[in-house]
Amino acid sequence: MEEENRRLQQKAQELEDRIEPLNYKIEECKRKFHKLEKEKEALYQEMMLETVRERISAKEEMKVMKTTNEDMEKYITQIDG
Repeated sequence: MEEENRRLQQKAQELEDRIEPLNYKIEECKRKFHKLEKEKEALYQEMMLETVRERISAKEEMKVMKTTNEDMEKYITQIDG
């Protein structure tokens, strides 16, 4: 009986010794995943900000073009008039 208990304890220790490095690897993977999630979120925010900037820039450019077009129309009307 005592021999059986020692054998079971030894087996349990062997399993524990095998599980410990696996738990470490799992925790390492969790840390890497968390880091990747943060990077992904930062990239998404940067992309959204750039999209907004581009839209603002395009709207400003359209305003300038509209004003230039109106000025050209006035100039042509003056020349024709």
